[in-house]
Amino acid sequence: MVGHVHVLYFSPTGNSRTTANAVAFGLEAGIDLNHDLTCRAARKEVERSGLSFDSNDIVVLCAPVYAGRLPSCFSCLFSSIHANGARAVLSVTYGNRAYDDALIELEDLCCGAGFVPLCAGAFVGMHSYDRRIGADRPDAKDLDAMHALGRIALEKIEEQASIAEKIPGNRPYRQGIVPSVPPYGPIVSGFCTRCGICATVCPVDAIPATGPYITDPAACIHCCACIRACPEGARSMEDLRHQVIVKRLEQGCLDVRREPELFS
Repeated sequence: MVGHVHVLYFSPTGNSRTTANAVAFGLEAGIDLNHDLTCRAARKEVERSGLSFDSNDIVVLCAPVYAGRLPSCFSCLFSSIHANGARAVLSVTYGNRAYDDALIELEDLCCGAGFVPLCAGAFVGMHSYDRRIGADRPDAKDLDAMHALGRIALEKIEEQASIAEKIPGNRPYRQGIVPSVPPYGPIVSGFCTRCGICATVCPVDAIPATGPYITDPAACIHCCACIRACPEGARSMEDLRHQVIVKRLEQGCLDVRREPELFS
């Protein structure tokens, strides 16, 4: 028996939202509830009130990969999620470098919250640091693979099967993001028109809602949502440390196409 279909995601630049919804489409059932945990207010509500599912529910989860791990502001929510045996379809998105330990971390978090993982997938999206890396991804081939993951989930439900120990990764996990000292974030140029879009898309409220729209570097998680969303191209990362990372990514990821990986 299949109850409600939920999608649950953290998606500052939209890749994980697209993926979660495409996987849910493959389930061949309408989405009953959409849990967008990108904005800080939504996450605070989960922390305050909790989030519960039923054993007949199917939950499609997706989050981006940051330095081989899940964003900490997403992973910390699982202590407030009560799955009660709901079936889970796990997915992560990454910028054509590697997903490292993020998918196995998601599996562990889901199992700890009481989910029964059915299958999992890792998918490429445009890198948040450089639009040329993973450019135009996800594309039609990626979407087909996302739909396929949803169809696999349906088969696993009928088989009453779990994914078990099939997801690659390491325990203990890799270190992940190391905070920069001193911290840095996007800077604002004279092209800023004070439209405030950057503040509305920041997932950690690092940009004041009423301006001036200057990022608090200590709060910034380097998701680059504000840079991607700015209609004037007025925001950018200029710190030399960031430029070194981008250069390294260009050397290893620019001319390589990594394909979706599915696990069932």
